[in-house]
Amino acid sequence: MNVTACGIARGAFPLPSMPLHPNASNCVPGRELHAALKAKRVFGEVETKVISSQILSALVYLHMHGIVHRDVTPRNVLVAASGRATLIDLGLAINIQV
Repeated sequence: MNVTACGIARGAFPLPSMPLHPNASNCVPGRELHAALKAKRVFGEVETKVISSQILSALVYLHMHGIVHRDVTPRNVLVAASGRATLIDLGLAINIQV
């Protein structure tokens, strides 16, 4: 399992070159953003902007390829100790390209 430069777990969504991988969160290092927030972890302004920017970059990448995620929640974002955010769980994603 690789992580693309845009912060999306390879194999986590159905593109012809990337088979569906139902357990992508087990293969990508990091902790759910939801778990960090639930543990009352406070993110500073800079860290919040970095994580938000990475999530937006992942969504832009998907949209450029005609994919709509449809389930962007803190449970579907993993944040590594390094601060790297990865968008996972594209099980509800749809391809809108005709």
